[in-house]
Amino acid sequence: MLRVYDYDWGHEGIDGKWISNRANSAGGVSVRYSVWNYKKPVKKYTIYFKAYDGANELVTCEASRKTVCGAKSADYLSKDSYRNDCVIENAWYSHAIRRIEVDSIEVTYSDGTTEKCQGNYTPTAEDRAGDPEKEKEGCTLAVLLLLSMVSLLIGLISMFAGNDGFGVTMMMIGMALIMFLVFRH
Repeated sequence: MLRVYDYDWGHEGIDGKWISNRANSAGGVSVRYSVWNYKKPVKKYTIYFKAYDGANELVTCEASRKTVCGAKSADYLSKDSYRNDCVIENAWYSHAIRRIEVDSIEVTYSDGTTEKCQGNYTPTAEDRAGDPEKEKEGCTLAVLLLLSMVSLLIGLISMFAGNDGFGVTMMMIGMALIMFLVFRH
């Protein structure tokens, strides 16, 4: 099954840069998203989004009168692969949109089997082996571990240099980071 991540609504500006959380001058709202394939090779897929206004009510497109927009793709996706910066141009025409979410995902695999998921797919631990979101989390943990070690080292050096107050503070920061890492997992 596919997982949709890093999705956002807005439009492309005149300069080609993405403008988040804002309709274009005609009220057109596009959706930008990325997908990750956790399972077997995908032949084609459709991702449906829905939009909400400030009162958390579904938004209806002023042109098509639809509340859900979909993006069909015939792009082949191998297992454990992803596609970034997919765009549905002018998915809705409305200035009322305040947020979007995934409504459903339909997938046809290369072997001809199909699968549908209501909402966004929640991957299992087994699925997440090469997940880009999981990789970001791993980088964050590595940075925290590095910061804790640097704090401990600076604390020790400061204490040997005679600056006990600063040294103790740095060692406490390093220990707090290590405790955070230990109790977080």
